[in-house]
Amino acid sequence: MISHIDLDYFYAQCEEVRNPDLRKRPVVVCVYSGRDGDSGVVSTSNYNARRLGVTSGMPIKMAKSKFTKSEIDPVFLPVDLDYYRQFSTAAMEIIQVSCDIFEHVGIDECYIDISRASDSNYMKSAAIVNYIQNKVYSKTNLTCSIGVGPNKLVAKIASNIRKPNAITVVNPSDVKAFMRRCKIEEIPGVGPKKKLRLEALGIRSVKELGEIDLFRLKEVFGYKIGSYLHNAANGIDDSPLKPNHHNKQIGNIVTLKHDITNSEEASPVLMSLCTHVYNILIRREQAYRTVNLILILHNLSQFNASRTLKLISSSLDKLQQIAIELLADIIRVHSLSFNNIRRIGITLSDLSGHSGQNTITRYFAEETKV
Repeated sequence: MISHIDLDYFYAQCEEVRNPDLRKRPVVVCVYSGRDGDSGVVSTSNYNARRLGVTSGMPIKMAKSKFTKSEIDPVFLPVDLDYYRQFSTAAMEIIQVSCDIFEHVGIDECYIDISRASDSNYMKSAAIVNYIQNKVYSKTNLTCSIGVGPNKLVAKIASNIRKPNAITVVNPSDVKAFMRRCKIEEIPGVGPKKKLRLEALGIRSVKELGEIDLFRLKEVFGYKIGSYLHNAANGIDDSPLKPNHHNKQIGNIVTLKHDITNSEEASPVLMSLCTHVYNILIRREQAYRTVNLILILHNLSQFNASRTLKLISSSLDKLQQIAIELLADIIRVHSLSFNNIRRIGITLSDLSGHSGQNTITRYFAEETKV
């Protein structure tokens, strides 16, 4: 029972969370080359832009030409990876605790095995991924599309069928019929070039691909690719999930519900953030060495400050003390006003195993609860 979870139009959706007014406009997130204002390519875009023909990998100049007749002005933004990683970390943490095996395959997608959690019951699997989808949204304001199937291939195709914010469950008995309804380019790895080569063989549908003589495919594409295409068309995939090592950093970011005017009002927010990332740290049986604080203002400008310790630490008190000091440093150095702060985030990095100390910390935490 495998699920593929894909955060919808991720970079652009993160920008919509940062500035909700963008949800009504075409948003295009770009990788700028720096040669001139329009030099570079589109990384991703929201669905308002996609409906007008903007696609990933398109030159920025070509993307802008799509809006000449549009009544709504588009927004072109540069990629902000540090900001997006905060959302990715938060979403993946939610997903990890809900599954048996977790494979992180990109900043915006992962595979999970929920066989044991669902007792291999597809009705239960739907309830589990619906919980995950709602939990991700409630914590990050991001939607995600989820596919469930008997293998990674079917799960990935299913997650892409009804985007955005959809759940598609494919029972094992329905796999063949499900694949027959797919377009041939929906098979992962079948791009424009492979599609043209398949069409030259008279193959224009998944059904035809699944029924063609396997040896013919191997002659044209080679043994490995030919076998993959034939198996994929029939929904066959035996590739296992590959559990990941823990992420290299732990972080969380929050939007302030009310303006703050001084450090006393900021303190509870910082304490809550520190406790959240600390709980993740303890669950992983790790310790930190570097603490990074990020402030995002109402005008969306960002300010960072970090501190690296001489020795690793698993102390919550130390983390909270550093967070308060970093906030004071940013405010002082940049002459910022507290009531201009819109979002606050904390990231722990330079992580390492520290299971012995964490076991003791957990023991005292549990004793305190009692």
